[in-house]
Amino acid sequence: MDLSEDKENYNQLTASVRFQDALSPKNNDATPSFLKELEESKEYDHAGNVVDDQVDVPDRLTKSLGVKSVVDDLQRFSIHVGQQIMQGSGVGERFEGPLWVRSRPIFGRWKKFFGSIAVHNQFGPVLFMFSFDHRGGIRLRDSVLIVLTGAQVRSGRSISNSQHTFKIKTDKKKWMFSCRDLTKRDHWMQELSLMSAM
Repeated sequence: MDLSEDKENYNQLTASVRFQDALSPKNNDATPSFLKELEESKEYDHAGNVVDDQVDVPDRLTKSLGVKSVVDDLQRFSIHVGQQIMQGSGVGERFEGPLWVRSRPIFGRWKKFFGSIAVHNQFGPVLFMFSFDHRGGIRLRDSVLIVLTGAQVRSGRSISNSQHTFKIKTDKKKWMFSCRDLTKRDHWMQELSLMSAM
């Protein structure tokens, strides 16, 4: 018999026994250590993906506080801000309104969001972008968040009479926005520039 085949069969059997033991009801440990490690690595990877796709935070914050901690804290604050918007409370305390965001700078499509700038105690001014649900309300979860401190705000071009663009450049990403009205675009730029200087 080939010894390498025998060793491979033994390894597969051992892994299977470890997994069956982990699932066994008599095992009081809810999650064995080897599964915990796997979960933690997935959780970390997921947090990293969220930071890349939905949460734009300066590296200095994620390095000092940890990626998952920053993401969790900002997402909790996002739900709080979204609830205030839905209840109509805090109107006048935040700068907000519809914004269109381009998924990719050149060939991406435009998606409509409800944008709102709110100041977080630890992270400073944050632009929250809530997507709309099928009833026209906003979705509280999975909002896009941009920490504005240190960001650069630049004017874009007017693509048409109803599409006036501007850009936000952070340490990590370039964002392209548009407004349906030139005056509203200018107001957004003014407010974002003020906030990014905080």
